[in-house]
Amino acid sequence: MKFLILNTDYAEFLRWLYAQYPGLEKQPYEEQMRARVESLFGVADFYSSNLCKLGHEAWDIHGNNEFMQKAWAQEHGIRIDPSTPTAQSLRKILQRAGRIGANNMVYGLIRREVLGQSGRFRNVWGADHALLAELALRGSFAQIAEPLFLRRKNRPDEEDETRKRRVLYSLDTMNADEKYKTSFEDLFLQLCHKHLQILACAPISFLDKLRGAIATVACFKYRFGAQWRSLSFVERVVPYFIPKKIRRKILLKLQGP
Repeated sequence: MKFLILNTDYAEFLRWLYAQYPGLEKQPYEEQMRARVESLFGVADFYSSNLCKLGHEAWDIHGNNEFMQKAWAQEHGIRIDPSTPTAQSLRKILQRAGRIGANNMVYGLIRREVLGQSGRFRNVWGADHALLAELALRGSFAQIAEPLFLRRKNRPDEEDETRKRRVLYSLDTMNADEKYKTSFEDLFLQLCHKHLQILACAPISFLDKLRGAIATVACFKYRFGAQWRSLSFVERVVPYFIPKKIRRKILLKLQGP
């Protein structure tokens, strides 16, 4: 049997790997592959090597490793012109994938029927955090409760602004430049809003929703410095838990004739 194993390495890991071996990006494809395997990052070549031992054919591909792709293409006499229709089509596909959040991932094995009931990824700082909160509020959602594997920290330390730019570009490439102007406090405040919206729609009692709202606001305030500057907690949070029709009537009454 033949197997093709596609790996997608994090950009932070690739920066770390090539920093460990200066000049590695100029080496032949096999040399780069050897360094990648020896890093033991992710599943390395565990699948392919053991499948080969069992008598199968197996290959590893690191799809987003630019240096390995270029080395392999040069060694096989392949050249892609960015102006060709094929290259332009690929660029459009990548742009569309960014718009629908296809580059976002939640790690773990999620039950399909539960994931289908969720709102999927939101265009907000910490989209995976919001989605996991929604799944947790629906009850048991994971096939496997424990982590599948332990990851080492391969990402080098980075400045806050560098991290903000990296995360925003991975979330929404098209609007990242505009969102980058937003402060960390406001980014976390937007995420807090999203948590409250998710909490308001959760299949739990009103009392549990209220307790959850208080805990959520307190968490974002003390951990991330996200707090409302103009409205009180009651004015800002309670509307999430009042149906729109009733909320509209209250506002009309407050506005007067």
